[in-house]
Amino acid sequence: MSREYNDLLFQVARLYYEQEKTQAEIGYIIHSSRPTVSRLLKEAREKGIVDIKLNYPFERDFGLEEEFQKYFSLKEVRILKSYNQKTEEVLKGLGFFAAEYLDSLIVDGDIISCSYGRTVASTVQALHPDRKLNITVVQMIGALGVENPFIDGPDLVRLLSDKYGGKYCYLLAPLVVSDRNAKESLIKHFRYQEAIKLSQSARIGLCGIGGMNEETPSPIWTNYLSHHEWEDLRKFGAIGHMGAYFYDENGKIIDADINERVIGLGLDLQKEIPFMIAVAGGESKALSIRAALTGRYMNILVTDDSAARKILELSR
Repeated sequence: MSREYNDLLFQVARLYYEQEKTQAEIGYIIHSSRPTVSRLLKEAREKGIVDIKLNYPFERDFGLEEEFQKYFSLKEVRILKSYNQKTEEVLKGLGFFAAEYLDSLIVDGDIISCSYGRTVASTVQALHPDRKLNITVVQMIGALGVENPFIDGPDLVRLLSDKYGGKYCYLLAPLVVSDRNAKESLIKHFRYQEAIKLSQSARIGLCGIGGMNEETPSPIWTNYLSHHEWEDLRKFGAIGHMGAYFYDENGKIIDADINERVIGLGLDLQKEIPFMIAVAGGESKALSIRAALTGRYMNILVTDDSAARKILELSR
């Protein structure tokens, strides 16, 4: 295609999208017909000269929030209108509302216990505070050691603390150890004790909720669970996991070996954090979120309308 023709496509696109000329006006300028202008605009989009991006407006479903909050007696709930958007867009929306609420909650001197995962990462990335605070962010559970460090606990606590100019504390351990003896040895270490005591004294907690719909372990768990072990967890009744602990449909921690080998703040301690925020969405997560609500593992939930409606339907 000639340089002159590309220049024509650019000229037509600029007149239409930037200068807001009508197709008839553009036709007059380039001495051509309106149908020709329409064809040139279509071609400009196909050639990548014009890249149209629709920004999904993040909206809350206030009516559903009120209904949901009353039903589950939560301190707070934020429900995103998903409009059947793609998973990545919903993830951004959940992060946006979780960040908005988290920022309204944080005050000087706060200790925040932070978990791992995509929704937590989306929340931290969406934070744009306009103030500096003397806060401490502590790693809630051990490190995943995944290929994407931006969803792992160590990177997230550092990034969250940096947003406010605060301090951070690592939990220097893997997410899961080989056996109970290894865990007993590790939790005696003073660095572990320091991090866990900080998490226990946190005023705010932030975590995601994982599902068990997949027939094979999610990428997060491939370093720790075989396909056979994942199948066993599902057979034992595991419906979801939160803070790396697996629970059943009633929110009860299941009697599984991996729950004895997790390094971090237990669910019984997570639920004692005054403002425990869980961020999770999608209809496929409804069972997992509902079970966590039944277990009272959080008192603040950020989710989307598809998950919220399904949870209410299951609960009734």
